[in-house]
Amino acid sequence: MRDRKTGLDRRSFLKRTGMTAAGLSVGSLLPSPFLQNTLAADGPHSNKRLLFLWLRGANDGLNTLIPHGDSDYNTTNRPTLFIPQEMAIDLNGFASLHPSLTELMEIYNAGDLAAIHRVGYPDATRSHFDAQRIWENGDPSQ
Repeated sequence: MRDRKTGLDRRSFLKRTGMTAAGLSVGSLLPSPFLQNTLAADGPHSNKRLLFLWLRGANDGLNTLIPHGDSDYNTTNRPTLFIPQEMAIDLNGFASLHPSLTELMEIYNAGDLAAIHRVGYPDATRSHFDAQRIWENGDPSQ
């Protein structure tokens, strides 16, 4: 599925940008005005940027950033989706990247990309629609 604003699908976006700030226009990709203003703000840490990707649809988060160190990630719980550790890209002994994300390793190894797994918020409703609204607004009360 292509984004209406950018004309890109997820795979093309990730490949074209290599997840680098130079390869994308953050303002056109982030829906939240709060995040746009925060990223554009001058200040003592103005060289730092946070790019939050909400991969809607067919992305399987457990096979993007794979928790190989978690015993619950196994062929019993994921019989058709399990990716063996030897096929994945090891990050730190616990987490691995999907084998198709090798292009991200250059910026990960340079310290310009952090992989943050299992991020949540208190009192989650387990509703996809609530979660989308909360993450986009950056506020559980909105």
